[in-house]
Amino acid sequence: MPENLLIPSVDLRIGSLEEYNRQQKLKAGPNRHKPRPRPCLTISREYGCEGYPVAERLREILMERSKEEWVLIDRAVLEEVARRHNISEDILKGAGEKKTDSE
Repeated sequence: MPENLLIPSVDLRIGSLEEYNRQQKLKAGPNRHKPRPRPCLTISREYGCEGYPVAERLREILMERSKEEWVLIDRAVLEEVARRHNISEDILKGAGEKKTDSE
């Protein structure tokens, strides 16, 4: 099955992420304060396994249970955002990792 039937285009997914961020800023209103940290899930899979449909279903379940919006971001979206903003791959690979005092 062609990949484009299972996974929306990167541009479409980036547009969705931008819209989510816009809505969050509107909700915060003029009294913007630092947003609280939100949970994040990472799905690891074997190469060739269709992880995107699983992630979409998990997102639906989490939204039903939490009554909050969950955002689906995959590697292709991260790579495209990094490319558009000239962010190095090293920074991208280390995203989400906590730095230790020795670093």
